[in-house]
Amino acid sequence: MSTEGGHSSEGSHTRRVFLRRAASAAAIAAVPGAVVAGCGEAGGAGDRRTVSLDLSGQGAAAVTRWHRVNQDIIQAALADLPQRDRAALRDAAPALRDLTASIDAQAD
Repeated sequence: MSTEGGHSSEGSHTRRVFLRRAASAAAIAAVPGAVVAGCGEAGGAGDRRTVSLDLSGQGAAAVTRWHRVNQDIIQAALADLPQRDRAALRDAAPALRDLTASIDAQAD
């Protein structure tokens, strides 16, 4: 059994699978609330393990508001940082994009 950083590869894979399932369960649990709130219509592809949510106009507006609010929060937080920290984050952006891609690949 190989190890990475003192953790077994097998244990890391098991943890990733668990976290992916937990995230999926949380997303699926949110669908009925979105439907009741008029934000979308749920459907499936004949497989009870899958669900899709087609956003209504109200749902799309809620997502747009959520993105705008989060963007405003991030901009305000960045503005509060010293210039050297903002520069460090800017310089780290390519590595952070690579990290995001790696996380996405691990989840597949």
